Amino acid sequence: MPTGWSTTSSSSVATAAPARESPLALVLAPALLKGTKMDLVVEKATELGVRRLAPVLTRHAVSRTGHGERWRRIAVAAAKQSGRTRVPDVDDPVPLAELLAAPWPGLRLVPWEGDVEDRVSALPDRAAGVVAVVGPEGGLAEDEMALARAHGFVPLTLGPRRLRAETAAIVISALCQSRWGDG
Repeated sequence: MPTGWSTTSSSSVATAAPARESPLALVLAPALLKGTKMDLVVEKATELGVRRLAPVLTRHAVSRTGHGERWRRIAVAAAKQSGRTRVPDVDDPVPLAELLAAPWPGLRLVPWEGDVEDRVSALPDRAAGVVAVVGPEGGLAEDEMALARAHGFVPLTLGPRRLRAETAAIVISALCQSRWGDG
């Protein structure tokens, strides 16, 4: 049997289904981005194996409206293209404070361009679940970061360069999958 395939049997009939889903329950919570940038994040996050996209409304977000149905169609197309066996859930946007207060299991991360030195590699070796909040084009405000910390979110750096919001969302998804998921 090819590597990466699992066999499921029901009675006397056996079927082979590709094992393409990550063991990591990864939730990506990007701030709303303008134009087609959010479409790009939905597409690439789906390709990278994110289980759920939970867009958030932040103070500096340029966009204030979501396009949930369009994002869901993009997720379906990206899941098909990448051979996934499951389409990620795509939530309607919620205020950042509401998302931060939710009872998320696992690690809570927030990439931030502020005075932070911790990297994904400094975090625990194992994680079954991760929720990663990514700020908007203008970044998260100091009080939004304080609220995130108060709710157990760990600020971390994605490196020495300042990344665009859509790039940061893709990078944190890939890093989490590498560290705790598909690795």
